Amino acid sequence: MDHDEVPPVIRSLFEAMNVHDADAAAAVVDPNIEILVGPHVVTGVEAIREFALQDDPALRVVNTVSSCEERDGKLQVNVHRVTHWRESGELSSEEDLIMSFTLTSDGRIGWARIA
Repeated sequence: MDHDEVPPVIRSLFEAMNVHDADAAAAVVDPNIEILVGPHVVTGVEAIREFALQDDPALRVVNTVSSCEERDGKLQVNVHRVTHWRESGELSSEEDLIMSFTLTSDGRIGWARIA
């Protein structure tokens, strides 16, 4: 896969996370998902629910998937993150990240390395 279309399940996860919809986020992941966050590993659908419900009171964070490429059996997803100050609406930061995912045989997300 060389700059292929991003799988719909990955787009659905980001859409759910951006609007803090824990049910929608949980629906696209395997119940036993393993998530790497820096040096930490968390497992299970409840972890994704907790991530989805996180909402910074001062900042609005939006992650947008821009492209995807398969490398070494993992989907390397390019993500553009934009944060705005809630009170003023002014731009706080903008950055490009790479997050990695694998899909299960039934098409759900079974593993993720997020930033």
